[in-house]
Order: sequence, then C-alpha cells, then structure tokens
Amino acid sequence: DDEGVYECQISSTDRDLRRYVHLSVKPGKRKQKTKTEIDYIPPSGPEINITGKTYVEKNQKLRLVCNATGAGHSPDSLDWFLNGQKLATDVDKKVFIQMQVSLMEKTISSVLEVEDVDMDDAGIYVCRTSDLQVASTRVDVLNADTNNVKRGTEKDTTSEKSESSKSKQDSLNKRSDSHAGRHSSTFSKLLFSLILTIIFSRFQNHFLLPT
Repeated sequence: DDEGVYECQISSTDRDLRRYVHLSVKPGKRKQKTKTEIDYIPPSGPEINITGKTYVEKNQKLRLVCNATGAGHSPDSLDWFLNGQKLATDVDKKVFIQMQVSLMEKTISSVLEVEDVDMDDAGIYVCRTSDLQVASTRVDVLNADTNNVKRGTEKDTTSEKSESSKSKQDSLNKRSDSHAGRHSSTFSKLLFSLILTIIFSRFQNHFLLPT
C-alpha cells in the first residue's frame, strides 16, 4: 500500500521547490521483509496543444480543448483568445469555458465551447498559459445557407451569365440603331438630290422655252 508517487515540497513562494519520487516496494530476500527502492522522476518539459474540429457548420457547436504541462508544476491559469481578443464565459453569447488543474500530473486543461456559432466566430483561436506557453489553431465556419450566396457560387455564376447576355443584347441593339441611322442618312441625301434635280429641270424648261 505504500507504493506510489510522493511529492516533496518546501513552503515558499518559489513554486519550483518541489520534487516527485516514485516508491517501489519489492519482496525481500534472506529474511528481509521488504526492500525499498526510490526512483527519481525528473520533471518533463513544458508542453501545450489544442485539439478539436477546425471546420464547423454555422449554428452548430464549436468545442476546443487546450492541454498544457508545466516544467516543474502545473501552470496557474490558462486564457483563450479569438483574433487577439480575450474570451470569457458569456451566457448571453453562449460562450462557456471550463478549467481543470492537476498538481500531480503538472497539467492544466481548459475546454472552450461556443454554441450556435456564427460567421464572426471564425478565426485564429489561441490558448496561453500563465507561464506564456502558447498554442493556436484556425477555425473556419461553413455557411450552407443557399439564400446567402457569395461570389463564385452557382447562383452568382448564373447571374453573371445573365448580365453577359444582357450586355451582348445591348451591343446588338446599338449596332442595329447605327445601321438604321446610316440608311436613314443615305435616304435623306438621295431625296434631297432628287428634289434639286426636279427644281433644276423646271428652271431650265422655264428659261429655255421660246417666246
């Protein structure tokens, strides 16, 4: 029952003054009841990571988990940021943050949940510990609503084709008007020449008739 991990800690403001040891109890030999071996466990290096989906449908739930391990002890706290802005639990905005600390494992874990995500919830999410460990991930929000079509989608392509057809029709109408104008101008010139010819002919007949 005495086997396990023991922590040695000195009362001080310096939280690095603690060590962990593992006590193993083995059966003894030659009338020895037990033989005790103490193995020193060196502290592991600091680590931090974020897990969770990076693509979320609009109006669905976003859930990210940040796990961090301290060098000599668990980090004191952990903060979340979205595009540089610090996040906090907000019931009205349906943002919830839960945190759990393990002194034995020197870890801190934080769960970020955002319900009914909107397009504004997309961006770079960062978790940062009190000892300045940082991890980040990008989350994209997908909008499958066909009523809100952006450039490059099927509806927009149809609209572009319609605009192109309208432009071509306008060009044809302008050409037709131009040809009609040319024909009208030619007809006016011919009519004017004919009138001048008739007037000149009558003028000649009037002055050339014998008296």
